[in-house]
Amino acid sequence: MLGSWKRDIVVEPARHEPDRLIARLRIGWRSGEVSFRTPHLPPIETDDPFLPIALLLGMRTGRRVVLEGPVSTPLLASLDSVREDLRAWYPDLGATDVHAPRTVPPPPVRARGTATFFSGGLDSFYTAVTHADEITHLLFVHGFDVRLGDGA
Repeated sequence: MLGSWKRDIVVEPARHEPDRLIARLRIGWRSGEVSFRTPHLPPIETDDPFLPIALLLGMRTGRRVVLEGPVSTPLLASLDSVREDLRAWYPDLGATDVHAPRTVPPPPVRARGTATFFSGGLDSFYTAVTHADEITHLLFVHGFDVRLGDGA
């Protein structure tokens, strides 16, 4: 890797501030910061937000992308289809490799149960009856399907 440092786009591990997520991108001796600012920044354990930016830059310049911080395994697993889609939309983009030695497994799924919207109509009843063994919750929203003032 030492011989390719001038050609790589290196994304340094992100820094967290109360309202910003910041990462430094390096290409050889040059570098710059990319940041995301939001008033309510949720805790982020990976550098996933910076991968799409670096990927596009790598595809445009033909450089390999190296992420020094942690990246989620689901995002890495989706990169082939993302690159394929981007090249279909923008044929001038080239291929690029992504090197991310620190991966993070997806968080455990916390959701329990299965819900479906229920309007009281034929389709809703059909769904509720045919999937009764799977559905644990019906969501009924008054006015969701029929306007509130409609007497039907």
